[in-house]
Amino acid sequence: MSSNYALTPEELENFKKNSFLGPYDLIKPEELPTFIKKCKKFPSHVAPWEKSVHALMPEMLEIATRPQLLDKVKSILGNDVILWGSQIIVKKPSLKHEWHVDVETMNWGGLTCWVPLENAFKSISVITGSHDFKVSPQELHKKGILNYFNDGEVLREAKKLNPDSEIIVPEIMPGQVVMWDGPNWHSAINNTNKIRVVMIMQFSTPDKLIRQPKNFDYPNTKFFDKPVPCVLASGQDNYKINYMIKKEDSGSLKLWLKYRFLSLFKFYHTKNVLRPLYRKFFPLNTEK
Repeated sequence: MSSNYALTPEELENFKKNSFLGPYDLIKPEELPTFIKKCKKFPSHVAPWEKSVHALMPEMLEIATRPQLLDKVKSILGNDVILWGSQIIVKKPSLKHEWHVDVETMNWGGLTCWVPLENAFKSISVITGSHDFKVSPQELHKKGILNYFNDGEVLREAKKLNPDSEIIVPEIMPGQVVMWDGPNWHSAINNTNKIRVVMIMQFSTPDKLIRQPKNFDYPNTKFFDKPVPCVLASGQDNYKINYMIKKEDSGSLKLWLKYRFLSLFKFYHTKNVLRPLYRKFFPLNTEK
């Protein structure tokens, strides 16, 4: 690759061993205030699902496809790349997300890119070399083998699978990005007394069928059949198995109206406003 942002052979070898890279500069400091304000105001309930922010927020898509990031992604995944997941995560003070693996990546792999935006210094932890464990902390927790909130217990089990595994807590400045192999074990914490804001972008290849999980019980994950919006970030899609939106359509009135309508129905149905009408046509004894 000719781009200055492509990974070096040394970085690729390091990623192959540790399944983690970074941090790298991505968002300029002067860009952050406006972008953070946009993220905080984004109505996440309108998105097709929580990881489809790129469908309605072109600023997110623009960052995800910057050469500073995309060239590194292509170094790992190849030239044909889709962006299937983008998410804004806002966490209250002192909340910890247990050690886990994203169930989506256990099904179709890929690359996760994590960007702290506000109050997220030393907020992410990753276990190196855990991408090929074929088991998740969620499973081991459910079996009583470990407490997935306990770093020591999680690392103990990780070392049984790879003696070289270590917990790393990278020092990432706002606007920088780190990346890991999708199935890596990771956890996050808001170790401040303020609201924490981060963004996540997840990439894969067009030959992988992308679906929204119905549950997060790996390996017994169930998925919705309805397609989720993906974007061809680079190269070609020769498989045509995913619902692709054009880059220029991100944030368009057409998509906003489409997903606004669906979100309103979902909201009101959940709140039982439409429940009597629903029951008229779908009596309780006919529901699955």
